[in-house]
Amino acid sequence: MVDAFVRGRGTLRAKLLSVVTVADAEPSPELDEGELHRYLAEMVWFPTAFLPGQHVEWDPVDERAARATIEFEGTSVSAVFHVDENDEITRVTADRWYETDDGGYEKHPWTGYFEEYHDVDGLLVPHSGVVEWNRPDETVPYWRATIDELSYEFAELG
Repeated sequence: MVDAFVRGRGTLRAKLLSVVTVADAEPSPELDEGELHRYLAEMVWFPTAFLPGQHVEWDPVDERAARATIEFEGTSVSAVFHVDENDEITRVTADRWYETDDGGYEKHPWTGYFEEYHDVDGLLVPHSGVVEWNRPDETVPYWRATIDELSYEFAELG
């Protein structure tokens, strides 16, 4: 699986058993936005990326939610991060590009859920998550994971 946003461009390729191609998205602005959205949502696993100076702008939505916007080389996306009473991010919502059967794209609501927060090397991060498309006729979970092991390497100052 290659699911990446590198130098302002999105890439999405998946193979079954490393042999049979099951996804190979053509380059497009929609793919670029989709991969930057994924990066923004996955910042829950590297929370220092949310700090000032890391290209993320915040706007309050209400007392338990804020909209994060990230821009890189002309691609800009936003997602709303929802927190619980412990100030842990429990949900991320956005309108994202969904690839249709004919290879086109439509915007659909998208939700990521995060839970089971643990301290890892001084960072509070979730150890499980589910991601789903919220289509008009159905909710389609397409990624679910429990993180078994997580560690960080920090640069030393000086």
